[in-house]
Amino acid sequence: RQPYPSHNNRTQPSPEFLNTAIVSAGVDRQQIANLSVPVQLTFPTYNKDAANPRCVYFSRKGSEGEWLDDGLKSSFNNFTKTVTCRSSHMTSFAVIMTIDAATFVPIGTHAVIMNTISYLCLFLSLVGLILTIMALTLQRTLWRLDMTKIH
Repeated sequence: RQPYPSHNNRTQPSPEFLNTAIVSAGVDRQQIANLSVPVQLTFPTYNKDAANPRCVYFSRKGSEGEWLDDGLKSSFNNFTKTVTCRSSHMTSFAVIMTIDAATFVPIGTHAVIMNTISYLCLFLSLVGLILTIMALTLQRTLWRLDMTKIH
């Protein structure tokens, strides 16, 4: 398996992505496992439209690693949009979620829309500026012609 992209560096649609902060829990570099009372962590989600939460932990293998979900239990609170993870060990945890393809708008699409709006506003501003300069110039010309002089 490949590590999942974070919510910040995702440039193209991905069926799953990290939708929370990564939280590391441990005690002075000791491996904590097989706890009798599970560790419970509650994560607020970044993207509120995401669905299908899955708690994961990072398993390091040499210089690489992967996100795994074995031994973790997830529960999602739809009202607060938080995910609670329960685990019998301590390591680095996060929540992976999916986005419905029907509502997903790729990051590149947002950039195109924002650029189009920006250029349209720039064009309208320049047209307004030119019309204002023309109106002020015409007003001064008319003001000079209609000026009455008192002798």
